[in-house]
Amino acid sequence: MTPTLEQFIIGMLFLIMGAYTHEFGHYLFARFFGGNPKISKWYFSLVPAQVSLEMSDMKQWQVRITSGFMFVFIPIAMAALWHQILWLAAFSIGTLAISPRDYIGLIHPEVLIKMGKEEPVTQNDFDHPDVL
Repeated sequence: MTPTLEQFIIGMLFLIMGAYTHEFGHYLFARFFGGNPKISKWYFSLVPAQVSLEMSDMKQWQVRITSGFMFVFIPIAMAALWHQILWLAAFSIGTLAISPRDYIGLIHPEVLIKMGKEEPVTQNDFDHPDVL
């Protein structure tokens, strides 16, 4: 089945709304946990692309939640695709545009805290036997 132009436009709008939700989630959790967030990068002057944080006062579990909250949308996207709720699938997939920085914050929050303090990061910072 080929989507109509209207379906394509609606799908793209929900993808963009998902991208907004992704960055807004970072912003909201960082604000809640005292990370002093600000949107530092935009795509096409419309879509927020990066939220910068001051994570010096945040604990590691708070950095993990702030970085990885969007993973809750994986089962939502799968269920939406299974039940063919395409607008919800497009929205959920839009939230899952996950950057390497999100993965670093989820797996190595102490490294992301160092990056937030603008301290140098080396390979030794990633060599921890007790990940997660």
